[in-house]
Amino acid sequence: MVVESGRVEEIRVIKIWRNQHGLDFPSFYLELAVIAGLKGRPVGALEGNVYRVLEFLAGEFVETEVRDPANSENVVSGELNRSEREAISAAAYFSLRHLVWEKVIGGEC
Repeated sequence: MVVESGRVEEIRVIKIWRNQHGLDFPSFYLELAVIAGLKGRPVGALEGNVYRVLEFLAGEFVETEVRDPANSENVVSGELNRSEREAISAAAYFSLRHLVWEKVIGGEC
């Protein structure tokens, strides 16, 4: 599903961002969040799409329920508690305030 989403590059960038910021954000949950955040967005617009994912994470992410598409009973967003989701949101907000990509995906946090 992830490969078929056309969002592999955006997912890779957000995984780098997650690692650089030391965030507890399970990979499957991250992948589904990126796909959800990019719903309706064009494929191939990497920079704009990464920016949009950060906007999603900084905004509606904390309140968004994410379910496993293969098993709708599995609420993937339940893997993190609210304060853990808020930490991800805060890191995304911080990154959005920095227009220099080196600060967004690594380095000076």
